[in-house]
Amino acid sequence: MKIQRSVTFAITLAGASMLGMAPADVQAQDINEAVPMAFKEMNGRNWEKAQSILAKVVDVYAERAKQLYGGKFGVIYYNKGYCELKIGGKLKAAGGPENLDKANKYYEMAKQSFANCYKFPSDDKGKNTYHKKSLYYWGQSAQAMGEYKEAITQYKKFLDEREEGRDEYDKGIMALSLAICHFKLEKPDMKQGIQYFETALNNKDQWNTPDEAIVTAFQALTEAVIKTKNEQALIDFLNQNRAAITLRPFEMVKFTPFFQKLAVEAMEEDMMYAAFNLFALIPGTKVSISELELLKSELALYPRDGIKDGPHVIAKADIDKNLTKLRTEDRAGDPHEVLALSALAFTHESKGNVRGAFAAYEQLELYFNKSKKREENLYNLVRTSARIGEVMLTEQYGSEFLKSYPGSKHESQVRSFMLSSLFASGEYEKCEEVAGAMIGQLAKPSKQHDLCLHVLGGSKFYLGKFVDCHQLLLDHVKMYPKSEYKIAAEFFVASNLSRLQDWKQAALKLDEFLKKYPDPAKNVYIPFALYDRANVHYSEGENEQALVLLNRIEKEFKGTSIEEMAYNLKGNIMQSDGDREGALTYYNKALTLAEHKGNGIVASESLNYLVGLLGVEKIGKEPNPNLKDALPFYDKFWKEYPDSPYKAQVAVSGMPAMKEAGRSDEALAKLQAVIAEMAKKENPAGLDAAIGSYTKAYLESGKTADQLKDHYYKFPGVDFNDTRTLAMLRIAIIGVFEDNLKKAEAAKDQAAINLSQSRIKVLFNDLKADYPVEKLSNFVLVRVGDYLRKKTDNPRQSLAYYDERLKRPQVNGRINAQFGKADILGQSSNAGERKQAVTILNEVIEAANEEGGADRKIRDEALYRIIEINNTEKDWKALAENAEKYKKEYSSEKARVMFLLAQAYESMSNVEKAIKAYTEVYIANMANIAISAPAISRSTELMWEKGDKQKAYEAAARFINSSEESFNKIKDDLDDEVAEKWLEIQTRVKTWEAGGEIKTLEEIKKEREGR
Repeated sequence: MKIQRSVTFAITLAGASMLGMAPADVQAQDINEAVPMAFKEMNGRNWEKAQSILAKVVDVYAERAKQLYGGKFGVIYYNKGYCELKIGGKLKAAGGPENLDKANKYYEMAKQSFANCYKFPSDDKGKNTYHKKSLYYWGQSAQAMGEYKEAITQYKKFLDEREEGRDEYDKGIMALSLAICHFKLEKPDMKQGIQYFETALNNKDQWNTPDEAIVTAFQALTEAVIKTKNEQALIDFLNQNRAAITLRPFEMVKFTPFFQKLAVEAMEEDMMYAAFNLFALIPGTKVSISELELLKSELALYPRDGIKDGPHVIAKADIDKNLTKLRTEDRAGDPHEVLALSALAFTHESKGNVRGAFAAYEQLELYFNKSKKREENLYNLVRTSARIGEVMLTEQYGSEFLKSYPGSKHESQVRSFMLSSLFASGEYEKCEEVAGAMIGQLAKPSKQHDLCLHVLGGSKFYLGKFVDCHQLLLDHVKMYPKSEYKIAAEFFVASNLSRLQDWKQAALKLDEFLKKYPDPAKNVYIPFALYDRANVHYSEGENEQALVLLNRIEKEFKGTSIEEMAYNLKGNIMQSDGDREGALTYYNKALTLAEHKGNGIVASESLNYLVGLLGVEKIGKEPNPNLKDALPFYDKFWKEYPDSPYKAQVAVSGMPAMKEAGRSDEALAKLQAVIAEMAKKENPAGLDAAIGSYTKAYLESGKTADQLKDHYYKFPGVDFNDTRTLAMLRIAIIGVFEDNLKKAEAAKDQAAINLSQSRIKVLFNDLKADYPVEKLSNFVLVRVGDYLRKKTDNPRQSLAYYDERLKRPQVNGRINAQFGKADILGQSSNAGERKQAVTILNEVIEAANEEGGADRKIRDEALYRIIEINNTEKDWKALAENAEKYKKEYSSEKARVMFLLAQAYESMSNVEKAIKAYTEVYIANMANIAISAPAISRSTELMWEKGDKQKAYEAAARFINSSEESFNKIKDDLDDEVAEKWLEIQTRVKTWEAGGEIKTLEEIKKEREGR
């Protein structure tokens, strides 16, 4: 506003008063002096003094102003309002509740002054040059007060009524003011506001619109977006107008805090994309510094303090100020990018893009690692790297954090992230090492100890150290029942019991686990638990139940990592049930799926089963006519999986097919290499089977026993000092000569008998001479003892090896030596030795109980041996007690034990219990004629003798009817004794039917039909 023009009006107005138009001389003198004085103060920007003078003039003349001065008096109101608008602006800028309250009062006064000005249009008494312009400032006053609807009305009225060429105004400011008012309405009008805003932006160069005004409008837009939750409106606006809203880097410096504030506000309202776009408007610190340095060098020789660039003035002082600010922030390590990247990380993570957050945190560490917030940023970098499975980076940045911030509040959590990351990635050996070192240093209970115990136990579990992890897993479940890892922990406990072959406890825990956590969305271990439970069923001979669970995996959990293993197990079950075609189908399915997934272990396992299934020498009692079918799988195994842990089994099971194909030498070479490799391992499972298979194949290739002896004494690849393997090879030679002895005895070839006996004697003497028991390792002592006990005609030879092992203090493996010795003594004809055997077997059971589920199998066998000894001793009471206990806890010899129990009750004249026990054996083994036939035979005999003749007959007759078809199919494969027993029952049934003492099944059927 150019105030000088008002001086002319003041003189005119004063002149008019001197013509007699003033109410009194003193008043005339006042207005003549007051008006010029007010404009003088306005020219000096002394708004308060000017307003005070003009207010007095209005007070004196307001009532008769129109009559005295006509339209000219509107100018007084206009200038008064202008002063009030300026005063309000100063107070508002000062801030504080009191000043803001005063500012609003002045804005209200200004609004009224401009309204009064509008009431004085030009007339014949005088001209009001500000008549229409007052509408514009009326709108500004209303806007300043927050009365946006009124402001919009006045702005639009001004635009409608203004005189072109006279009522000039700033078009850019007007468009931005209208935009702001629309954005700030109680219900923001986004569409209209953006339209005005875009008009201003599209013409900003032509209208010379100041950046500050554009930024103010943008703030109003952002606030409206936040208020209306219309994030997309801001994103669309920026996409459309980014070039117009983006200032040059050196110009943007002063607005950086403002845009940061808007971005943070958007983040607080969960408008992450909007926040990201706002941060993106801010140029990089390095770019801004570079541009400011260039400007400074260009203006260095310019004589003035600055230069005008369009509507902008580039001042040297501002350049220096901003350059100093940016350099200081950059050196301190906290330029604005730190906040932007932190916000970007937060944005990504809030939207589920953890990898994006990790990338932002990594940028902070790589380029802004001097930041005061580096500790938090580096912590978040470790955290997010762990979440996305970047194991090596978690280790790298975690180690950097621990080195840089020892004692940090995040230290334990960083260690946990490092441990969690290792565990999640399957680095179990490293986890075992790290967690093992940490566990003793952690407070318990604590979150860190919870994780460490979980990882340590879980790592040992995955490494196959089932005995070592057993107590750790139990401790975790007990100490941390509400752990975030509780589902995994409870699964590990249950699954580990199955690995320890504690079938009863495994079944119990797995059933509890599946019942407790049935939702697959929350429990990822369900298919694995189903697999383990199926395996327990299979191990317990409960094949039907196992198949039900495996079918669930196949139908409900396709694509899980256990699927191919489930197919292999299903094949095992089908094969054990005699369904060779079904087994073949599922082994092939497992192989195809495992290879598709790149699961070499399971693929090689499938090949092992396929070779074993197709390469079996006999099917039933008949030679396998299709041995050649095993060869493609055999060859595939050695070509693609030569390092598989199943190589020993494949080398053994593939021998018959390779022999038939004329490839015995090749197969022997592979088996020889496997034996040599296994000999180097500490506990090589299957070494004895491999040696046995090699022995058989070597002899079948045309070699003699003496050639075998020479070969085994210098077996290729076996070290001369490897007493364990060499001793086992010697035992294999002994086994061959023992077989020769049996053949000679059968042929009554005395010369051959004498030769074999002498060879055996020499070999044993050599074994004892070359490898005295005291020179053998604990493991070899038990293995050789077991071999002598199980595989020779003189099992008592093993006692020397067991006794030597039992002299030694080491606990590991001792229980096996105890069992072996007790087994030998239990078969003795000497009652004292049998009694000693029972004592040792009870010690075995007690020791196995103390060691936990790992020795459940040996507890089963030990109690079974005691029952057999009870039977030999005819101690029926003890047998019954032990058999009842066995029935509750074990199952491997359940049918035999129940049969002995029935005989014991029969011997004690407890016929009812005997019948019940025989019946239980029959019911549990109906499909197995070898077991069910003797049981049903004796139970029905006892019933008949007891007088329950009808009941005895019906049970026997139904057995014959239900099993006859099956019997006719398999009778040629049955032992003669079993077949005779079935035929005996059939004869007995016919005899009973002919005797007339019972109603036949046919008669019973006719009676029912006649009712």
